[in-house]
Amino acid sequence: MTLTIRVKIILICVAIVFIAVGGSTTFDSIFFVRQYSRALESGAFAIGSELVSQLDRLLRLKIPLDNLVGFDEQCRDLVAKYGDLSYAMVIDLTGKILFHNDSSMRGKMLSDPNLLSAIRSGKNVSQTYFGGGEPSHDFVIPVFGLQGEHLAAVRIGFPFALISEKTKSMVCVSVSLGLLSLGIGIILLAIALKIWVTNPLSKLVSAIQDVREKGADSAPLVQIDTKDELGQLASHFGEMILEIRESHDRLRNHAQLLEAKVKERTADLKAANTRLVQDIVKRREIEKELRESRQQLSDLSAYLQSAIEQERANIAREIHDDLGQNLTALTLDISWLRKRLPEDQSALIEKMNSMSKVIKASLQTVKRLSMGLRPRILDDLGLTAAAEWMVGEFQKRTGITCHTDIDIEDSVLDQERSNALFRILQEALTNIARHAAATEAEIILKKDHGHVILQVIDNGKGIKQSEISGPKSFGLMGMRERVRILNGEVKIRGVENWGTTIRVTIPLQHDPR
Repeated sequence: MTLTIRVKIILICVAIVFIAVGGSTTFDSIFFVRQYSRALESGAFAIGSELVSQLDRLLRLKIPLDNLVGFDEQCRDLVAKYGDLSYAMVIDLTGKILFHNDSSMRGKMLSDPNLLSAIRSGKNVSQTYFGGGEPSHDFVIPVFGLQGEHLAAVRIGFPFALISEKTKSMVCVSVSLGLLSLGIGIILLAIALKIWVTNPLSKLVSAIQDVREKGADSAPLVQIDTKDELGQLASHFGEMILEIRESHDRLRNHAQLLEAKVKERTADLKAANTRLVQDIVKRREIEKELRESRQQLSDLSAYLQSAIEQERANIAREIHDDLGQNLTALTLDISWLRKRLPEDQSALIEKMNSMSKVIKASLQTVKRLSMGLRPRILDDLGLTAAAEWMVGEFQKRTGITCHTDIDIEDSVLDQERSNALFRILQEALTNIARHAAATEAEIILKKDHGHVILQVIDNGKGIKQSEISGPKSFGLMGMRERVRILNGEVKIRGVENWGTTIRVTIPLQHDPR
């Protein structure tokens, strides 16, 4: 079922009124219960005080409380005077009923501990009492003697349902008045909505349907003479229709121009696409050539590294063998000549000694050069011994304390990997001596899960990122190139004033395990 706007507004207003009436009734009920409870408590203590006053007059006559006669009648008169009262009685401190509006209750003992506590408290006490069937609002007022001693208590009670009955009456009156006002308001609201809302909206809906069926160019304009929001809406709707008609005219003109531009642009795009395809083909050819040239450079680099190592070995061997042998022969010849010189030829003897010292120094230089170019220990004893020798020489030369942890068998390394690791370690130690300003260094060489790992750590000033990737860091470039040729990985990390760590990981050609 489709609801009209008028019905929806009426339903909304009715819901709001119902909520308001319900909330108001609930609030009034709570407020009424609270106020009536306070009034009932005040009235109860006032009513009980009347009975206490009557007892005080009799006690002033020095008549003992137990000897009073006819006070039951006073209790009955009090219940009759205030029709809402359920009972009125006088109770001594032991719980014995001395007087009661019901004579049959006289002399009975009360055993409820809460009630006895209230009687003996010597104060006005208000509580809910659940004894004797239905609950009641119970009020206790103390009775004192001529000397101020606590003698007994007056107890009166109202039915518990008294407050709820009064509240129901109040709620019924409030709801009745609310419903009457609601009915009158709904009638007046329906009339006002029809005049001010429904009729103008019907005109707007009809105009919108005409626009949907006939189009904005043929639909008539809506006329609403009011100056409220609906009148403004109708005015804006008419302006919108006129703007739509103008925009349709502009769109038709733009569509014709756009169609011509699209045709022109399509031809340009086709030509550009043809050129792009040609550029892509050329780029793929260039990328192929770059890949091939990169591979050639890589192969050339590997070849050059191998050739350099081989040439270094050859030069070191020639220097050590040929030049070393020649210098040794000269040493022997000078020694032979010196033995045959007369003792009085001191100048010649001194010259021979000087030449011998030069030849010995040259032998040390030959040894140092040959070891620098290609240490024989690397070929004869393997990487482990060569690395330990290099670290020892580095420590002697620089004074930097070195800690080594070398745990790898030379049998797992081929010649190419041994050469690369030796040269990388050599470059790392050279960088520490030149740039690190370190006092300690740690060298780790081990095998781990099919890889050989070389790690060099120093406690120097720490390499900067710009120095790691700088265009003039040729030593680091060579280190990376050696590792790349062997499909390995090198990581360089520096922390300012904490040192530099170089970690090289190279896969083994084979794992003998």
